[in-house]
Amino acid sequence: MLAQILADEFESIDAQGNVSTKAEELDYVRKNKPSYDSFRFVIRRLQIFENRTAVVSGTGYIETKAKDGKKASKTEYQSSNVLIEGDGRWQAISSHVSGIESIED
Repeated sequence: MLAQILADEFESIDAQGNVSTKAEELDYVRKNKPSYDSFRFVIRRLQIFENRTAVVSGTGYIETKAKDGKKASKTEYQSSNVLIEGDGRWQAISSHVSGIESIED
């Protein structure tokens, strides 16, 4: 499903300034099973423009329970995403993550 959501020209910029492509994101997801227990994304801005472009930004919340000798943790981050509409579907062309804050319980 992620392959359909990300446009071929998709690029992501992480909090450290590293850039990754659609192919790199798909490869990462294939090789890395999520280790968190819950994920929630709260949309703070959703704006659709007349040129078939949309901006979606908000706050992500990730929680991991204590297990296997590891402490529980909570992570919060900000994300902004640009999508374009074409051929009757919306696809992400850009994503940026910043402001990552993690707390171990």
